[in-house]
Amino acid sequence: MTPPEISAHDKPYRLVLRLGVLVAIASFAPLASGLLRFGALYGVHWPPRAFHLTQVGQLVAATSLFFWLSLNVIGRTGRDRCTPVRRLLFRGAAVGTGAAAIYTAMPAAGLQGVAPLVFGCAVAWLAVEECRARGLVLDRREASAGPSARAEGWAITEQTFWACGLGGGASVLLGKILSFAGVPVMDQQLAALGISSPLDLVVAVLWAAAIEDVVMVAAVTALLTAARRPPWLIYVVVCGLEVAAHAYFGISAIGMTLYACRRVWLYRRYGRLAPMIVGHIALDLFAVVNQTLPVVYRFLSAVLLVLLATLIDRWVKRAGCAPPAAREGVTSQP
Repeated sequence: MTPPEISAHDKPYRLVLRLGVLVAIASFAPLASGLLRFGALYGVHWPPRAFHLTQVGQLVAATSLFFWLSLNVIGRTGRDRCTPVRRLLFRGAAVGTGAAAIYTAMPAAGLQGVAPLVFGCAVAWLAVEECRARGLVLDRREASAGPSARAEGWAITEQTFWACGLGGGASVLLGKILSFAGVPVMDQQLAALGISSPLDLVVAVLWAAAIEDVVMVAAVTALLTAARRPPWLIYVVVCGLEVAAHAYFGISAIGMTLYACRRVWLYRRYGRLAPMIVGHIALDLFAVVNQTLPVVYRFLSAVLLVLLATLIDRWVKRAGCAPPAAREGVTSQP
């Protein structure tokens, strides 16, 4: 894979440093929460100060996001780059989004239910702006939305769906094996994720897509590729982040390496982000809803899902769509 050309100012070590800060801001909350739950699962008694420091750390991350996002958007919307109206709208949206991320991160605000969604959308925007400033496009969809583009999008969505299902299934199966051996593992995913209402479900699913797909997969892959880091390092970094983010599973979170590796492979091959987000959201919704059903209906829902996927696949082929062609690498903006 040929890395995209970068300016002399964006030296590889600077790209890696900026990526490290971006990942730290985006993943502080899931990694800290996963660590606390992982420790509690294996008998660690965390002092109250640990939870307080987590809240403080998230507030620091949101404040850093506010300034970084605002500066990126201000730099992109100079007088010679866009009209006054667009400049005002973009800058106002950036400042408002960053301020909302800070406000919802404060425990006193009482908005912890929607805080992850607000922060996830803000940090996803920051990742897009940071890559754009480096000349990188996170979604390389062609301008024409013809049959070929639809076929490629469907193929990526379908493969992402099954990749996510494979990783989740591997973690659950590994958890069953470990539980028989007396090793503590998570037994209630909905409780671990704090999902108790439809709003919680929507927030959790969209937050996961924003943090995992946009930042942990797309931005990490694009920036490390631009920094001319070897592919194996990209896989190691993304797998490490995904396993840590799912640490509430316990040791069985190791199964998420399958989920991470396949999505990195898909992104490096096609460079398409939107279909991966759709596939990830679809799997999360199906998995969570299916978990609330009786065993008999779970099997029925799986059969209906396979039938639906078959019908869509036939429709795509009947429309005369050619199979997607591989496009290795993450290219720069024209």
